[in-house]
Amino acid sequence: MKKFRYLFYTLFSLLVFSTPSLGYWELVTKQEEPNKIDFYVSPKVVREGNIVSFLFLLDFHKKNEFGDSSYLIEVNGDCSNNKTKHLLTLRHPERMGKGKYIKLVREPVWMNLDPDGIENKVLKYVCNGNK
Repeated sequence: MKKFRYLFYTLFSLLVFSTPSLGYWELVTKQEEPNKIDFYVSPKVVREGNIVSFLFLLDFHKKNEFGDSSYLIEVNGDCSNNKTKHLLTLRHPERMGKGKYIKLVREPVWMNLDPDGIENKVLKYVCNGNK
């Protein structure tokens, strides 16, 4: 498990501190209402059994109520139980994860996903090998 975590944090650090671009991300789905948001994942996924670790990008077409244009989230997902936990969230003032970020750190807890929700759709996309 330590090797897995080390590998993921190394990968995550390289990804976060490099400048994200549209070509780097894979579009999973879009939300039109009430606010237009595009949902992307990094094609680089670390898998250990049924647990996947990946980066999730929410790209807002208009700034949200906090003045953010995108969120970059480090996620662990449980493919067998449809659960995720957010390890780290970076709030960005510009679209596609650009600009000086604000780091949100919370105690990561496993969350059950709404079967019809966007995050469940993203987890299924990642668990099924981005298909």
